[in-house]
Amino acid sequence: MAYVGLTPQIGQYRKMDSLTFNGAQTLFNITVGGTAFNPPTAFAMLVVLNGVPLNPGVDFSITAATMSFAVAPALNTPFFGLIFGDTLYTGTPSDATVTNSKIANGAISYDKFGQDTQARLTAGQIIFGV
Repeated sequence: MAYVGLTPQIGQYRKMDSLTFNGAQTLFNITVGGTAFNPPTAFAMLVVLNGVPLNPGVDFSITAATMSFAVAPALNTPFFGLIFGDTLYTGTPSDATVTNSKIANGAISYDKFGQDTQARLTAGQIIFGV
Protein backbone atom coordinates (compact mmCIF):
# COMPACT_ATOMS: atom_id res chain seq x y z
CA MET A 1 0.00 0.00 0.00
CA ALA A 2 1.35 3.43 -0.91
CA TYR A 3 1.77 6.20 1.65
CA VAL A 4 0.16 9.60 1.40
CA GLY A 5 2.79 12.20 2.24
CA LEU A 6 6.36 11.56 3.31
CA THR A 7 7.64 8.00 3.64
CA PRO A 8 8.03 6.99 7.31
CA GLN A 9 11.60 7.09 8.57
CA ILE A 10 13.20 4.16 10.37
CA GLY A 11 14.84 4.85 13.70
CA GLN A 12 15.04 3.66 17.25
CA TYR A 13 12.69 6.03 19.02
CA ARG A 14 13.11 6.02 22.80
CA LYS A 15 11.42 7.50 25.84
CA MET A 16 13.81 8.88 28.43
CA ASP A 17 13.57 7.72 32.03
CA SER A 18 11.83 10.13 34.39
CA LEU A 19 13.72 13.00 35.97
CA THR A 20 13.02 14.41 39.42
CA PHE A 21 13.66 18.09 39.96
CA ASN A 22 14.65 19.86 43.19
CA GLY A 23 14.45 23.46 41.92
CA ALA A 24 18.22 24.03 41.99
CA GLN A 25 19.90 21.32 39.90
CA THR A 26 20.45 21.95 36.16
CA LEU A 27 22.50 18.87 35.13
CA PHE A 28 20.83 15.48 34.70
CA ASN A 29 21.88 12.10 33.38
CA ILE A 30 20.09 10.93 30.23
CA THR A 31 19.02 7.32 30.71
CA VAL A 32 16.77 4.91 28.83
CA GLY A 33 15.73 1.80 30.70
CA GLY A 34 18.21 2.66 33.45
CA THR A 35 21.17 2.76 31.05
CA ALA A 36 23.10 5.90 30.12
CA PHE A 37 22.22 7.05 26.60
CA ASN A 38 23.99 9.53 24.31
CA PRO A 39 21.51 11.19 21.93
CA PRO A 40 23.08 12.23 18.61
CA THR A 41 22.12 15.88 19.19
CA ALA A 42 19.70 17.94 21.31
CA PHE A 43 17.78 18.60 18.08
CA ALA A 44 16.87 14.88 17.95
CA MET A 45 14.97 15.25 21.23
CA LEU A 46 11.61 16.45 22.45
CA VAL A 47 11.84 17.60 26.06
CA VAL A 48 8.66 18.76 27.78
CA LEU A 49 8.40 20.38 31.22
CA ASN A 50 4.95 20.86 32.73
CA GLY A 51 3.36 20.40 29.30
CA VAL A 52 5.59 22.99 27.60
CA PRO A 53 8.08 21.81 24.93
CA LEU A 54 11.58 23.21 25.34
CA ASN A 55 13.74 24.75 22.61
CA PRO A 56 16.84 22.57 22.03
CA GLY A 57 20.10 24.50 22.15
CA VAL A 58 18.38 27.33 24.03
CA ASP A 59 16.39 25.88 26.94
CA PHE A 60 18.55 22.76 27.20
CA SER A 61 21.68 21.28 25.71
CA ILE A 62 23.39 17.91 25.87
CA THR A 63 26.94 16.68 26.22
CA ALA A 64 27.27 12.91 25.83
CA ALA A 65 24.70 11.43 28.26
CA THR A 66 24.18 14.62 30.29
CA MET A 67 21.39 17.15 29.81
CA SER A 68 21.88 20.73 30.97
CA PHE A 69 18.89 23.01 31.49
CA ALA A 70 19.42 26.77 31.05
CA VAL A 71 17.23 27.33 34.14
CA ALA A 72 16.75 24.81 36.94
CA PRO A 73 13.28 23.26 36.64
CA ALA A 74 11.00 23.98 39.60
CA LEU A 75 10.54 21.38 42.34
CA ASN A 76 8.65 18.29 41.09
CA THR A 77 7.92 19.75 37.64
CA PRO A 78 6.28 17.08 35.41
CA PHE A 79 8.71 15.89 32.70
CA PHE A 80 8.91 13.66 29.69
CA GLY A 81 11.54 13.32 27.03
CA LEU A 82 11.64 11.52 23.69
CA ILE A 83 14.70 10.75 21.59
CA PHE A 84 13.64 10.58 17.95
CA GLY A 85 16.18 8.28 16.42
CA ASP A 86 19.75 7.27 16.02
CA THR A 87 21.65 8.96 13.23
CA LEU A 88 21.99 6.49 10.34
CA TYR A 89 20.15 3.71 12.19
CA THR A 90 18.57 1.69 9.38
CA GLY A 91 16.83 -1.02 11.35
CA THR A 92 16.57 -4.62 10.19
CA PRO A 93 15.43 -5.13 6.59
CA SER A 94 12.04 -6.82 6.21
CA ASP A 95 11.94 -10.31 4.73
CA ALA A 96 12.47 -10.47 0.95
CA THR A 97 13.55 -6.81 0.67
CA VAL A 98 17.31 -7.10 0.06
CA THR A 99 18.18 -7.20 -3.63
CA ASN A 100 21.44 -8.00 -5.44
CA SER A 101 22.10 -4.31 -6.05
CA LYS A 102 22.15 -3.70 -2.28
CA ILE A 103 24.86 -6.32 -1.61
CA ALA A 104 28.45 -5.19 -2.07
CA ASN A 105 30.65 -7.22 -4.40
CA GLY A 106 32.57 -9.82 -2.42
CA ALA A 107 30.39 -9.36 0.67
CA ILE A 108 29.11 -12.95 0.84
CA SER A 109 31.52 -15.83 1.34
CA TYR A 110 30.94 -19.40 0.16
CA ASP A 111 30.64 -20.76 3.72
CA LYS A 112 27.44 -18.71 4.26
CA PHE A 113 25.49 -20.94 1.84
CA GLY A 114 23.63 -24.00 3.12
CA GLN A 115 24.99 -27.44 2.31
CA ASP A 116 22.07 -28.10 -0.06
CA THR A 117 23.01 -25.11 -2.28
CA GLN A 118 23.81 -26.27 -5.81
CA ALA A 119 27.04 -24.31 -6.27
CA ARG A 120 30.81 -24.66 -6.26
CA LEU A 121 33.66 -22.29 -5.53
CA THR A 122 36.06 -21.80 -8.45
CA ALA A 123 38.88 -19.26 -8.52
CA GLY A 124 37.24 -17.21 -5.78
CA GLN A 125 33.86 -17.10 -7.57
CA ILE A 126 30.66 -18.92 -6.61
CA ILE A 127 29.25 -20.83 -9.59
CA PHE A 128 25.58 -21.77 -9.20
CA GLY A 129 23.66 -24.59 -10.88
CA VAL A 130 26.31 -27.35 -10.66
